[in-house]
Amino acid sequence: MIGQFKKICKIFFINICILLILIIFIELVFGSWFKNNNWGSLLRSERSKEIPYEVKFNDQSYQFTYKKNSYGFRGSEVPPEEIKVILVGGSTTNERFTPLDLTISGQLNNQFKKDNIDIYIFNGGVDGQSTVGHIVNFKKWFSKIPNFKPKVIIFYIGINERFYYDFNPNPKSIDTFEFNTPHDFERMERTDKIEKFKDYIKNNSFFISKAKILKFKYFNKKKRLQDYSNFSLTYNLNSEIEGDFISQEKADLFFNLDELKKKDKNNFSKSLSERLKYLNKLTLDMGATPIFINQVMYNGQGNEVMYYTNYIIREFFIKNKDIIFIDLAKISNLDIEDYYDEFHTKPSGSKKIAETIYPFLKFSLSKILLQ
Repeated sequence: MIGQFKKICKIFFINICILLILIIFIELVFGSWFKNNNWGSLLRSERSKEIPYEVKFNDQSYQFTYKKNSYGFRGSEVPPEEIKVILVGGSTTNERFTPLDLTISGQLNNQFKKDNIDIYIFNGGVDGQSTVGHIVNFKKWFSKIPNFKPKVIIFYIGINERFYYDFNPNPKSIDTFEFNTPHDFERMERTDKIEKFKDYIKNNSFFISKAKILKFKYFNKKKRLQDYSNFSLTYNLNSEIEGDFISQEKADLFFNLDELKKKDKNNFSKSLSERLKYLNKLTLDMGATPIFINQVMYNGQGNEVMYYTNYIIREFFIKNKDIIFIDLAKISNLDIEDYYDEFHTKPSGSKKIAETIYPFLKFSLSKILLQ
């Protein structure tokens, strides 16, 4: 009896070893462990995502699936060589809780389609990113995409620069890409070693990738509910100026730029300008044309840091007139009802932004892409 048990255990052990060897062989052959464009531990939270949502804005409910393809762009899979224009920004670009066709990029694409113009803008927003993350993207994201040669990169910037108002994140040599930032989304990978290792496994495993496909197809049905019916000041960023949505003209009369410059004791102006300059260089080196657009919050230009940030951005492009810049802060027609928190627009706000910047983008993109 004992001998029979040992024999069974031996057979079981041999079968387990054969199975493990087979799994390792399949992983080594079909996994991404040794591919040239191996993602390593990068961008795990921003690739191959499918999340069903039901989101409510005011009295309107939207049911949709938030998708990010294997290259990190919102929407379905597409050959990288077909990606000619991308919109880069933070969560105000990604617009996770908005159906893709109602985001800023989606609304712009609807306009191009309506005008029978063969231009499509791919949404490359990454929640939380500022110009720091946009620079890191060139090394840790874009360089990993095979045959990726966009002709235009649109940077939607401003709101997330507030992270660095109180300190300078730039390294002494900015081309090292080693920024002083506590945010994983700016580095495009986790700092926690265990989580980083998990991301490495998930990024490269053949079996995990196939399991994810099955999950999306058969087991991903439960919707995540988000109710943004009521505007709430989640982050307590109150306006320094009374009123719902402060225009550039009203802000110019209220804020004293000399005083704001005196408060800038951490070279925020210098460090942001340096990042803008380097972003322009990286884009040109890639063979693409950069276009920059600034931003406003729920109260327009009513917040001191936002106002000063837009001043810095505006001054940089006044000095660099050859770079295409759309000054949304000056021409925005939004109001507080177009936001569901301090920073993020409802579909109505995204539509207004798209309608405002569309004529400028139509002119520039048509000139770059269609001539």
